[in-house]
Amino acid sequence: MKTKYFGALEQSFDQSIRNHAYRIFSLCFHPQQKYILASGGWDESVKVWDLRTEKGLVRNIYGPHICGDALDIEGETNLLTGSWVAENALQLWDLGSGKLISNVPYRSDRTKGEYLYCAKFTEGSLAIAGGSGSCSGQIISLKNMEVLGEVKLSKAVHALDVKHKKVIMGSMEPRLKLLTLQQLPED
Repeated sequence: MKTKYFGALEQSFDQSIRNHAYRIFSLCFHPQQKYILASGGWDESVKVWDLRTEKGLVRNIYGPHICGDALDIEGETNLLTGSWVAENALQLWDLGSGKLISNVPYRSDRTKGEYLYCAKFTEGSLAIAGGSGSCSGQIISLKNMEVLGEVKLSKAVHALDVKHKKVIMGSMEPRLKLLTLQQLPED
């Protein structure tokens, strides 16, 4: 039964997904609109898809160079991207218009750059991101546009997730780092 389901999905969407020029590294369904999703990869674009339309592709957002799980959607129109670039790697976009809302601060040594592999929204107007420039995971207030905390690792952060004030990070090291967010700022 599962094989048929995935086979049908692959067949019906195969034509549209070819709009990316290079590898796709991140996919994200809209949390409230089940037919909307975003995809991003090496072609320095995020594609916004509507599965109800024949073409599928409804918007191109040019700029983000996605090299990991670094796309997330929150609310109706907030899109977070983490790019593998030296500066302004973490960005907040308007999903509806495709316009950049703001560059989100991410601390790094200027000589090493930011180079993000992963980024996610979390509760309380916060985002969390990690990468290879700083070899860290950082939690950022999107309301105040400031880094609230950082956890340094010895190697690049390649994966992270957050749920119920728990943060899990994975890196090039063969172990996971589990953290608890002690205090979230009030909205």
